[in-house]
Amino acid sequence: MTSQPQARARASDSETLKFDWDTTGITPGTYYIKAKADSNNEIDESDEPNNECTNPASVKIVIHDIATISQTPSPTTVTAGETVTVQVVVENQGTEPETFTVTLFYDSSQTGTTQTVTDLQPSTSKTLTFTWDTTGIPPGTYYISAVASIVPGETDTNDNACTSTTTVTIASTAPPPAPVGGVWAPINKFELLTPWITLASLMTVAAASIVYVKRRKKQQN
Repeated sequence: MTSQPQARARASDSETLKFDWDTTGITPGTYYIKAKADSNNEIDESDEPNNECTNPASVKIVIHDIATISQTPSPTTVTAGETVTVQVVVENQGTEPETFTVTLFYDSSQTGTTQTVTDLQPSTSKTLTFTWDTTGIPPGTYYISAVASIVPGETDTNDNACTSTTTVTIASTAPPPAPVGGVWAPINKFELLTPWITLASLMTVAAASIVYVKRRKKQQN
């Protein structure tokens, strides 16, 4: 701690001193503050015990720190209109129970409803499930990110957001299924009609033959 310069005190005088305590690096916990006058016992006096004073109020040092650990989209390739499920893991890395919100984004656009995590205990994690309806989303490849809100007193905010390294690809239409053992080949419409043309020709020839036979019989009679 640091204090203000002290003036030379006279009998029956009093003075209020201000001390600044930088708690950087101090282990989180509850502390009681004590002040001691003549800490080196340089003054010979009859009442030494009253040189010390412990404040009945304690000082609690805490850490507020929320982190988004991971988020995993599945599936990673869909047709526009299909649904992507995203599992988001958040963790309380501080020393106090925390309540905060988590929002999901594709690129810079929000998707789904913001979810609230209530009283997440220190050193514990929670998995949230988000559903992304891709209806109306233009075809393309997108990055997914999950962002946890900053809680009061939080200083380490770099890990509040987590962006996936795995992208989600949205296709415009689904390709037709390929036949077993091969791929689809272009269809020749004439080839499809050929059997019917051949059958019609045979039937015409047969009918003409029947008519011819009947005429021959009439001529012979």
